[in-house]
Amino acid sequence: MYQLKCVTVVGLVFVSAQGVGAYMANSIAIATDCAHLATDLIAFIIGIVALALTRKGESERYTWGWHRSEIIGSIISIIFLLVLTIILLVEAIKRCYEKYDIEGEIMLITAILSLFFNLILIKVLH
Repeated sequence: MYQLKCVTVVGLVFVSAQGVGAYMANSIAIATDCAHLATDLIAFIIGIVALALTRKGESERYTWGWHRSEIIGSIISIIFLLVLTIILLVEAIKRCYEKYDIEGEIMLITAILSLFFNLILIKVLH
């Protein structure tokens, strides 16, 4: 649980920075990676809440305890991922018909920072 909390706090900072980088670079690729990280963070937060709820145990009202909170959390996470995927798909289709410029340097810097951040995530979680 401690690892999830650490990754969530650091991830919140980086998802904000990556979102700004995607906006400044006008890059849908960076925006997609930002959305991916955001869904991971939502899943981490839901996982933390679900783990806390499952530790509550059973009661008279909840005879099976709170173990189903993990399932509900997974469903919420999947719905969030689907909504973001649809939004990004619509944006990608719009780009087929519009002219746009991408700031390559900002995109490259954001992508390299993303790589390093993902390596840090791997180190913390494993």
